[in-house]
Amino acid sequence: CLAEPYFMTGLAGDKLDLVLTPEGMRHRLFWLSFIKNAMPKQLEDRMLCTLGKPRAPRGIGGIEMYDTCVNAEESMIYAQFNESDVDIKIYNANLATLLAQDEGKAYNLSFILLDNMIGETAIINTLGELEVLAQPKENGVPLSEFADLVDEKFGEKAAREPLKNFFSYEMEPRGSEVREDVIVGTTCLTNIVNQYLNGERDIYNEAFELGIKFCFLSIGNGGDVQAGFDLRNKIEDEELESCSSFLEIIGGATGQRRAYIDFICYDEEKLKDKVSELCKKYGTNIQIHDFKR
Repeated sequence: CLAEPYFMTGLAGDKLDLVLTPEGMRHRLFWLSFIKNAMPKQLEDRMLCTLGKPRAPRGIGGIEMYDTCVNAEESMIYAQFNESDVDIKIYNANLATLLAQDEGKAYNLSFILLDNMIGETAIINTLGELEVLAQPKENGVPLSEFADLVDEKFGEKAAREPLKNFFSYEMEPRGSEVREDVIVGTTCLTNIVNQYLNGERDIYNEAFELGIKFCFLSIGNGGDVQAGFDLRNKIEDEELESCSSFLEIIGGATGQRRAYIDFICYDEEKLKDKVSELCKKYGTNIQIHDFKR
């Protein structure tokens, strides 16, 4: 299980540093964090385990791709800080030339440059919209200094672990079947919800190949939407908080017939045992469903 994550190795002082890299994918950040936290304690004196490619040291701020050299000192950032993310506009003369030739390459180079200078985990956690500019604007900040502003706004935690920035969504119920009755929901992984609704399975399949499952619980509400909502919150707060060794909650939803709790599962047998316990304790129908159609 949990085999073959992307990784790199390096040295941090006299210790080996194992860097687990999600390759820019937010959903991978969660299970790589689980792997990192499961590292045997006896190894901590001999090695480090870092989540995401760390930012480059000050003064090492260049990247060359597509026959284009871009320097962080010469790249200007124009940022709009929001509550949970930051929208970035970036200008560099060489990048602007590449933009005119091939927009896709310009954006790809920009993402990699931001990864290198701000840190992969921080970028996944905090980047909102990105725009590559053809012309400079006023009042920019050199990219080489921008990482400090990200730390000030979101804290150093944003560079070390996945942040659960929850987003709310509303839906028009489409039927009485499981997940078709949803009215409102929240999630910190919008892609898994969108793929489920669209009948896509890319994220689910990728996780499944590693022995990981994206799942959700359906909790019957007996015809009382508020009662279902209250029971869902009770189960989340009082029952599942202690289950972090085998699952991680990533959202939930309220439906006309059921309430839902969304999570990543790392041990299906333990999950089944827990759900059986909950059914007996609360006397209601609670079922496990895969996050796929």
